[in-house]
Amino acid sequence: MKLKEQKPENAETVKAIVQAVYDFWFNEGFAKNISMQACEEILSLYQAQVDS
Repeated sequence: MKLKEQKPENAETVKAIVQAVYDFWFNEGFAKNISMQACEEILSLYQAQVDS
């Protein structure tokens, strides 16, 4: 939902969104070590969904 709202265009933005969601629901810092590779994959999946 947050990806749809914020329409990220790069992995850094995805990382910030994922961290904010995890901080809200689980624990601050829970996702602080999420890899850029994971963020790039999430971005790729998001973009594929938007394009279809």
